[in-house]
Amino acid sequence: MRILFTILPASAHLYPVVSLAWAFQAAGHQVCLAAHSDVVEEATTVGLPAVVLGADDLIPEQRFDAEKARRSGEELNLSADERHLWDTVYDMMLPELSRFRPDENTTPEEYRLLVDDLVDFAKEWRPDLVLWDPTWVSSPVAARVAGAAHARLLWGPDMMGWARQRFVAAGASENPIDELVRPLAERHGVEVDDELVLGHWTIDQMPGRMRLPVDTLYVPMRPAPYNGAAPFDEWLYRQPERPRVCLTLGVTNRTYYKDSEERIARLLSALGDLDIEVVATLDESQLTGLPPIPDNVRTMAYVPLNQLLPTCSAVVHHGNTGTFTAALVHGVPQVIAVDEAGLAVTTAEFVAARGAGIGVDPIASSVEEIRKQVHEVVQDPSYAAGARALHDEVLNAPAPTDLVPMLERLTERHRARR
Repeated sequence: MRILFTILPASAHLYPVVSLAWAFQAAGHQVCLAAHSDVVEEATTVGLPAVVLGADDLIPEQRFDAEKARRSGEELNLSADERHLWDTVYDMMLPELSRFRPDENTTPEEYRLLVDDLVDFAKEWRPDLVLWDPTWVSSPVAARVAGAAHARLLWGPDMMGWARQRFVAAGASENPIDELVRPLAERHGVEVDDELVLGHWTIDQMPGRMRLPVDTLYVPMRPAPYNGAAPFDEWLYRQPERPRVCLTLGVTNRTYYKDSEERIARLLSALGDLDIEVVATLDESQLTGLPPIPDNVRTMAYVPLNQLLPTCSAVVHHGNTGTFTAALVHGVPQVIAVDEAGLAVTTAEFVAARGAGIGVDPIASSVEEIRKQVHEVVQDPSYAAGARALHDEVLNAPAPTDLVPMLERLTERHRARR
């Protein structure tokens, strides 16, 4: 079979597909990744053949009607417990969806990036299966035009599927998710329906207890996080003399957004007075203008979490799913910063409910309160026990290599071309 993966042009969207792409290759299938050139070079370094979509210097601006989406969200009558789910969709996912779809202002050059390159490649290469990032909405259009089976490969909770189902159930006057897909579909003569928006099925790498109530076929897969590679330094494979704590706020955050200097300073101050060794993955842009770094903190622009986390007694992080799943797989207790609404709220609530960590607000809480919370997670053995239990729970899902035969059968059932 030929398997086409499509992703947004960011490392955080590349890493969740690597293990499954390797599994397909190991099973003898032909794999290709289609993406903007910003991420293609990195994809090829991990052994994934890749095709470049669009012009090298062109990533469109967001065309997101925030006020229209806000009005649509008000029709959902969300509970307090659901509000942070919609906040994540509204603040993070819909704006990115809007970047990669045409509207009345789209130029012909931008169409090459948004739609035509991917559809043209799919017609020529003729994939049997397209596995697509839930925020890359041209992918199912290309799959249907090429007669391929297609499925979403989730990198987090299925918030897009949840939001769409809520809009449909509420009979909302406008459904911003379908409306973002519609111009792509109409351009290529494709009907917008449940299958187009949700896929023939959905591969879910999140723990089963995190699954949102969405009426679609989920295929669970054990997360096998890839987060880059680097030489294995001696200090990483020697046992630390004091408990080691990782502080990371994510590569995506520092690349595309500006981290809060106040948040970083307060976290470093809280960790600096503890009898621990801190490894903070912060680069120069995040450290500029901060007070002096505490003596027990080692700063590094980058270190693979798969090397660092096995040596750690806890990880303090921003709550996005890359770090979250890496900590799950390595059985490390988590302290999640929840100073902003969004995905961090979901992951913090999950680890707290499972006794594997806590959420902290580094802005509203005092430095002393943060210090006490981190100290508790490092020293109280119940958090380590909770993290180990979550680790065992995650391992119950099929590994990527075990999943390939099922995906082969689903592809044969759903592809239009024989």
